[in-house]
Amino acid sequence: MYESFRDVMDNYVPTRASLQGRATIIGSPDQRALLSSLPARIEAHLTNHAEAHLFKVKGSIGNGNMARIPWVGIFRTSVTQNAENGYYIVLLFAEDMSCCYLSLNQGITAVEKLYTKSFAWKKMREGAAEASKRLTPHPESLFGPIDLNSTGDLGKAYETAAIESFRYSYDD
Repeated sequence: MYESFRDVMDNYVPTRASLQGRATIIGSPDQRALLSSLPARIEAHLTNHAEAHLFKVKGSIGNGNMARIPWVGIFRTSVTQNAENGYYIVLLFAEDMSCCYLSLNQGITAVEKLYTKSFAWKKMREGAAEASKRLTPHPESLFGPIDLNSTGDLGKAYETAAIESFRYSYDD
């Protein structure tokens, strides 16, 4: 799995630049890791624990435009099928590839469709705070907003919507 993380962190920014921001599948090491090897490893883990039937695992480099913050989502199908609504576990890579977070996060698209952006982000912060009250904190986890070094609104929304996360630096 280490190699897959390195493939993303070492190659995603150059791939995005070479494609001029277009989400075109070219089979680069970062794309293979995000769209295939990381989801497959997570699915294998779920299968080993007889839980694969409960989850959908999907990697994303973006639709149309290449995402600044690529991710691999782990969706409990009884809660949500995608990253737009509900809550889910997601592996989020920082825009500068300095780190990644394994995060319990909230779907942001559905909330942003209901409210203005600033009010939606306020609702997500409130939702994260409320959810964290119901969790037993892990001593190494972070509660609340994370730092993905994002320069775009979608990445900033991911940061805001985080409930509980674990940060892994490039060297981890």
